[in-house]
Amino acid sequence: MRSRTLSFIVGLGLLLLAAPADAKIGLRVALGPDFGAPLGERGREVSTGLGAALNVGYALRFGKLELVPELSLRFIEFGADPPGEGDADHNTFQLMGGARAGWGKWVVPQLFVHLGYGQVEGQGSDYSLFHSGFTLEAGAGVDLVLISWMRVGLSGSHCSLFPSNAGHDTPYQWINVGAHVVALF
Repeated sequence: MRSRTLSFIVGLGLLLLAAPADAKIGLRVALGPDFGAPLGERGREVSTGLGAALNVGYALRFGKLELVPELSLRFIEFGADPPGEGDADHNTFQLMGGARAGWGKWVVPQLFVHLGYGQVEGQGSDYSLFHSGFTLEAGAGVDLVLISWMRVGLSGSHCSLFPSNAGHDTPYQWINVGAHVVALF
């Protein structure tokens, strides 16, 4: 794990050094609410959920092209009523690294991918669970530039969490839709 972190830092440093002199560089912070809709076999165990996401990255702008290596933190609480297991909620947590790429000046469509660690936990009247493992998110979004340092936007993504301690290979999957406010420093 330490070598991956070091590789990421060295790679980011080389990217910043290779940036042309006219490139605009700055901190990008996005925060907003999320809505999750479960999918697949495990999706029958839970209902839709609400949560929040925080993305912090370093925006590199080359004309209309924007590249952002970033960290993403997300929490969603899915309502649950597993058959025969009592009322419960399933909470998902994701800590991921990744990148986003956008193109535009006032309206900025984007593609992004994040991967990292995720966990799902739940507790009902007669059961509890805790699964953790690799998580992956891929999606698209669009930002509307309000002023030079502030944007608002929408995004949608497909999220998967592959539990390493669940005893089987069925991942947790959901569609995520969110809104966000972005501050550029």
